[in-house]
Amino acid sequence: MKNTLILITMIASLTSTASASVSSKETNAVIKECLNENNYSSDQFDTFDLNKVAGCLSDHLAAVAKEKRELRKNKTYVKRAN
Repeated sequence: MKNTLILITMIASLTSTASASVSSKETNAVIKECLNENNYSSDQFDTFDLNKVAGCLSDHLAAVAKEKRELRKNKTYVKRAN
């Protein structure tokens, strides 16, 4: 039970640190997708391994961050002609 609470806290902290790059609605949708991909059900709450879900979310957030870095890197700025 203690491990489950720690993992839930970790997921919550990931979602709060990702708020600058990903909307909370999108993050919630990704968490739901990750839970579904790993066949989570409320019956398994105490025994379910949330590490897989946390890894799935982390992968998604890393991909979003990478995409944003690439966009900033490739962004061309229009310079004013003086």
